Amino acid sequence: MKNKNIFLIMLFCIVFSINAKAQSGILDLTFDPGTGADNYVIATAIQNDGKIIIGGGFTSYNGTARNFIARLNTDGSLDATFNPGTGANSEIYTTAIQSDGKIIIGGMFTNYNGTARNYIARLNTDGSLDATFNPGTGANDGVVTITIQSDGKIIIGGYYTAYNGTARNRIARLNADGSIDATFNPGTGVSGPLFTTAIQSDGKIIIGGNFTSYNGTARNYIARLNTDGSLDATFNVGAGADFYLNSIAIQSDGKIIIGGMFTTYNGTARSRVARINADGSLDATFNPGTGANFYVNSTVIQSDGKIVIGGNFTTYNSQAINRIARINADGSLDATFNPGMGTNQPVYATPIQSDGKIIIVGDFTIYNGTARNRIARIYACTDLLPAQPSLITGSATPCQTTSQNYSVTNVAGVTYNWTFPTGWTQTGGGTTNAITVTVGAGLGNITVTPSNSCGYGTARILAVTPTTTPGQPSTITGNVTPYYGTSENYSVTNVADVTYTWVFPIAWVQTSGGNTNSVTVTIGSGSGYVICIPSNSCGDGTPRALAVAVYGVGIKENNNENGLIIYPNPAEGIVSMNFKGYSGEIKITINNAMGGLVHTENMVVGSDNYIKTIDMANYPNGVYYIQILNNGKLGVEKIVKL
Repeated sequence: MKNKNIFLIMLFCIVFSINAKAQSGILDLTFDPGTGADNYVIATAIQNDGKIIIGGGFTSYNGTARNFIARLNTDGSLDATFNPGTGANSEIYTTAIQSDGKIIIGGMFTNYNGTARNYIARLNTDGSLDATFNPGTGANDGVVTITIQSDGKIIIGGYYTAYNGTARNRIARLNADGSIDATFNPGTGVSGPLFTTAIQSDGKIIIGGNFTSYNGTARNYIARLNTDGSLDATFNVGAGADFYLNSIAIQSDGKIIIGGMFTTYNGTARSRVARINADGSLDATFNPGTGANFYVNSTVIQSDGKIVIGGNFTTYNSQAINRIARINADGSLDATFNPGMGTNQPVYATPIQSDGKIIIVGDFTIYNGTARNRIARIYACTDLLPAQPSLITGSATPCQTTSQNYSVTNVAGVTYNWTFPTGWTQTGGGTTNAITVTVGAGLGNITVTPSNSCGYGTARILAVTPTTTPGQPSTITGNVTPYYGTSENYSVTNVADVTYTWVFPIAWVQTSGGNTNSVTVTIGSGSGYVICIPSNSCGDGTPRALAVAVYGVGIKENNNENGLIIYPNPAEGIVSMNFKGYSGEIKITINNAMGGLVHTENMVVGSDNYIKTIDMANYPNGVYYIQILNNGKLGVEKIVKL
């Protein structure tokens, strides 16, 4: 099976003091998906009534069978009135809603609820197949992106080279009945997969993906088309991006936000996110600094001009932020948007509801420490809160059980509802402006933070922010060899009266050392380099040295818990790829540092053929990117040829 990559009501706010900007990025607990999707969600579309269409690689939602597509109610529960029957027979990568409410889907499927539909179909509002949309034999390979024009015609992009028997290389326009629109003629089309499309107000179409030419003219990963499908020569991208695009969003002023895996645009450093002018030139007033440290899948523009991005990055402009972030109109990171620990796996899409809340979907199972399987909703505050307490006082002793007094300076007309972490007990004060609280053991130093539910008119004072405690190990030492199972020693400089509890990644096994200041660990295959990070649980008064930050030689996203192993790296000749733990068809693509294609092939992984070798001996020395497509996920490994 071939699988391809893809891609205003009341707000809940936390503020730090009167006249402070509202902080956002907080998980919306009123949106409860239960156990959520059992596999990744990659496509979302929000209906006018607020219900949410999702598509991806899942086969159930909150325990109910839903093959690759479902509709959710506004509270995150499954909408049982949307019944797709047996659904699609393979992944759905893109969804779009027509003005009449019907839903167009694209992906890797060849069947919908028992009826043949090759890679594209249209559904009625109840989830049944719309037989009036007849694509004939449809596309001959995956559809990754669908955009509906204002006249109802449909732009589709992906991996295909034909639609209903007519040659169309990776881009086509369909009539409303599913037939091909012959007035849209892309010529030889795009030279590689198309991942994203966006339509300007004048009807011109911006496309992005993993291509280097359009209809025989060089265009690196981005281009603009006229309404008839011809290349728009007035949109001059110069050298363009140096690697593929996943997302395009058009601002109201016509400027264009792009996201993907690129690190330069027309020769200027722009790491995974950039803004370009309406003529295709780079907008230098948008400066992301060092940008995202790994790929960006989604770029969505808020009504205030700020941009929500999602992907598999863990820093933005060298500031830690996990896979979801918001950036200001000048490209800087928006510090008022705080997702905490963010998600534990990639975010694929970040559509914004009409009330400003943000739906995020992907392959994650946790958002900021709370279980959320592949879908969550978060708040996006932009306004100041009224009537906040002007002063909050109080202190807590770290890691001890003790009674503490907390007070606020009274604000007329405000009732103080005090909310505290698990383990705390209010012992006096009621909802007045002063209370006494018994602090639960191991909660650390406490910063008392004012906030407001924004929906009930009452200030909620949350004492929820633990800080670190003294007594950390002063140094942590140890070495690991990338990608090989081996025993390694880790040590910390001893701190008096401290017991070291070591925590390691999955597949690692501690073989000696106990809770002393030195341990020996057997490292699981494919675990990569490890950086030991000192930390403190504060739950029993003991520092915990955690070896949890796993980095490979280059850039990678594991397709499953076994990971991808490529060795040796750097390489001089034969390179081996270990796909053990993978299944199905794998598409291998190798590009040089400038994005030029140097090798491509498919292989099918089975129980006894999971090793693939490629001879790079004749490759020029330099950096190469090995791209792996398997089971709806993209993995990219950087390898150095010596």
